[in-house]
Amino acid sequence: MNILLVLACAAVGGLTGLGTTMGWIPYGTEHWVTVAAGLILALMLGLLAPGKFFLHGFLVGFLYAIAECAVILIAFDRYVASNPQVIDVFDRLPMSPKKFIVILAPLVGIFYGLILGLLSWLASKVMRRKPVATAV
Repeated sequence: MNILLVLACAAVGGLTGLGTTMGWIPYGTEHWVTVAAGLILALMLGLLAPGKFFLHGFLVGFLYAIAECAVILIAFDRYVASNPQVIDVFDRLPMSPKKFIVILAPLVGIFYGLILGLLSWLASKVMRRKPVATAV
């Protein structure tokens, strides 16, 4: 298990949350950014993880979602100001938007983790590293 690799890859979620919060990633396109990031991260994990590819991918996906939601929660007012379309969505919720995000974050994290774990495992199978021959 390479914890530094997991944390470095999951930090991309914080960057995605920052981009969404600041308005650099327009509302409605953040899912495409997440898909692109997920594909790139799965390829990286398939090449760089020392083994347990599904576990590495699951942890990265889970922490990615938590980091993304944490950044949005920390700068919630800025997020709403940069994405006024979310006000309509939040008005229809039966609870406060912040509570909703806190409840939803781990659920989305599990979903992201399962998908990224599977993609990382597949990437490790497709892009098998050749064992290095050792001289005897």
